Amino acid sequence: NLFCFQYIVLVIQFNMLFLIFILSAGSFVEADPRINCTTCNFTRTPLDDYVYANDDSWDINVLSSEPGALSRVDILNFTSLSWKTDFSNFTSWWHYLVVVTPSEHSYLNKGLLFLGGGSRNEELADVTSDPDYDLVVTFAELTGSTCGYLKGLPNQPVEFLNEDPRVARGDDASIAYTWRRYLVEENAANPDTLMQFPMVKAAIRGLDAMTFHAQRVDPRTLLDEFVIVGSGIRGWVAWLAAAMDTRITGVVPLTATIPNFQQGMKQQYRSFGGWSYALRDYFELDITRQLDTPNMATLESLIDPMRYNSRYANVSKMVVAAASDEFYAVDVSSTFYNQLQGGKLFWMVDNTDHALNNRQVETAAQIEAFYDSVLQNHPIADYRYEFVENVTTGSGEIRLFTDTQPTLIRGFYADTEAPHYRRDFRWAYYDDERGNYTERSIFFEWVQDNNVDVETDDSGNQYYSLEYNIPANGWRAFYIEAAFTTPSLSTIYKSTEVYVIPETYPFPQCSGQNCYGRIV
Repeated sequence: NLFCFQYIVLVIQFNMLFLIFILSAGSFVEADPRINCTTCNFTRTPLDDYVYANDDSWDINVLSSEPGALSRVDILNFTSLSWKTDFSNFTSWWHYLVVVTPSEHSYLNKGLLFLGGGSRNEELADVTSDPDYDLVVTFAELTGSTCGYLKGLPNQPVEFLNEDPRVARGDDASIAYTWRRYLVEENAANPDTLMQFPMVKAAIRGLDAMTFHAQRVDPRTLLDEFVIVGSGIRGWVAWLAAAMDTRITGVVPLTATIPNFQQGMKQQYRSFGGWSYALRDYFELDITRQLDTPNMATLESLIDPMRYNSRYANVSKMVVAAASDEFYAVDVSSTFYNQLQGGKLFWMVDNTDHALNNRQVETAAQIEAFYDSVLQNHPIADYRYEFVENVTTGSGEIRLFTDTQPTLIRGFYADTEAPHYRRDFRWAYYDDERGNYTERSIFFEWVQDNNVDVETDDSGNQYYSLEYNIPANGWRAFYIEAAFTTPSLSTIYKSTEVYVIPETYPFPQCSGQNCYGRIV
């Protein structure tokens, strides 16, 4: 009997050790921690319905865990959803999700999530060598808050089963295909065909997974407020996720100036006389010919962030744009920014492109400063500005008003390249004069101007002024940038939007089939 008792004890001890091993490895799945619909007080849309529809695909496995002096870093294999059977070469969307828990918590209920791309073919080593991996670790340790990095938005490369021949698509190429399928083949019948639908749902489920895992690591942690960050098409997803989930109290869309995107595209056509080479995926699938169709209007009602504008009233927004972004006209923000509800700031990054090349360090510091301001409930919308074009004097002026003394004030300007065919401030363009699309790089620079004047208006209010004469040929774009100090003594930059003088366009507005255009 004693032997049997000892044997039972050994078995129990072995099972306990095995359980501890399994738990430490994280190779187990808990119940889906789905939250209830947080936007039900708004008029619901098909995107709301899709994001909060039941999906039993939820799955989390911890792949690695690295405890350190300042933080613990866990990398999860996370399955977010299943997307449309018999549509593509895979239905299950899985992601690497990095969750960084600081050793010393300053905020147990607040966190930040970066949205990233990448490939389904990536290995674990590809995640740890990703610069954004180091970034979220640094953010968590600096702020004392839980930070995450969700890769795999969208899941790619993807092949669509109805495409003959089948092509491995990713990012804009995959989005363009789903738009074409929705607009033309399906006659706007199936909203979940649009790639933005699963991307947004995966982002929201990423918040759920991050919340769940953070509490598993530290039971005191209950994340219910997030800042979400995304670049390019991930910035578009960040916009929409902030409209879907009231836990998101701050959003940073980087080079994603896409609200009111139909107006923005029309403005690009008037500026360039066609479509930037960056939009070639959409052009080749005939999307530009669909701009004025009823089905495009339906698409806009589903995924244009401005259709959810009222939901941003309580969301702090930092809109980051690139002065030479190849996806947009330089002043595309004029189509939406002034209409955005709620607290907001705009930051135009000089001398960089859509990928923010050569400016990633400054951008990371800016995001940290914004996040710090949101964490401490520090107001961000403490400045305003206006533009005045004086036809009599032949000049254009930007006036910036602020009650807070900036630590730095400066302007930037750039002029179009001779022979001034286009109202174009991109770093590069395509030359199709001979029927071939060869990228022609240009040497183009935004010039810093420190001669920003201090003036007083008729009401006695002081403002900062930057004024230029209208050029005799071509166009000049310019803006003011100011630097301020956050509560944690970080520097945060705020700029006016870009204004272009003269306020004219070299090409007429396109409409209907004429919007097909060409690549420039």
